[in-house]
Amino acid sequence: MGWSVTVTDPNSYEQFPGDIHEQWAREHEAYPHDADVALRMAKELGLHSVSLGGGRTPVPYGDDEIVAITITGTVNSKDFLNTVQKAILAGPSDDTPVARHYAALARLRAHPCRHDFGQSEDGSFFCNMCGVNLEGGRFWFDD
Repeated sequence: MGWSVTVTDPNSYEQFPGDIHEQWAREHEAYPHDADVALRMAKELGLHSVSLGGGRTPVPYGDDEIVAITITGTVNSKDFLNTVQKAILAGPSDDTPVARHYAALARLRAHPCRHDFGQSEDGSFFCNMCGVNLEGGRFWFDD
């Protein structure tokens, strides 16, 4: 089990409300403290909207436990969830390496190739059969 919360304007909180603390404490007695620490860290980082989460897991072969706390947020936007959703729906712009890679993968799915790679002078690889380029684990076509 774990805890998670999304907070718009973390600076408006000193700590989370008591009823939220009580709910988290039912899962693990340290969760309210962990969440308050994450909130303070988000404020120190200057984040305007954040998604915080964490959990504790006992180590199976000992008396210790593993603690995980995540702080993911935006520096400028005041609505983390809306900002992330818009970015995901928009996808990468066409001229980014990621977009070119996925476009190349789609093209290769439509026209499979057995690939016969050669190496260019700059150290990147290219297929002598279909013309796809390969560098850093990403494919792309020149055209």
